[in-house]
Amino acid sequence: WLMLVFGDEFAASAPLLWIIAAAQVFNAAGGPLGVLFSMVGRTGIAVAGQLAGLAVNLAVGIIFIPSYGAMSAAFGILAATVTWNVVLIVTMRRKLGIDPSLFAFIYDVRRSDAT
Repeated sequence: WLMLVFGDEFAASAPLLWIIAAAQVFNAAGGPLGVLFSMVGRTGIAVAGQLAGLAVNLAVGIIFIPSYGAMSAAFGILAATVTWNVVLIVTMRRKLGIDPSLFAFIYDVRRSDAT
């Protein structure tokens, strides 16, 4: 029904929007990683995670956009967002011993259900 409101042009681009929306959902599930690193005075780690995401986005863009166009650009955003969050989650668990992500909550719930 949303596609009908915005018209055919929006409907044609909707798959790209869904991919970018998935990236944002993953980002939200990652939790406030950058903010937490900033609060503990480790902004360099937050920047390093963002740079890792940027490197992935650039690599996907340079390699795939010429052949596959906008779809690969959307997947580049998704890959960059996942990379950034995974790097920061792993680093936060190793350096600070905490995991504020939704993934940790889901893992804990599943582990407690198994026992």
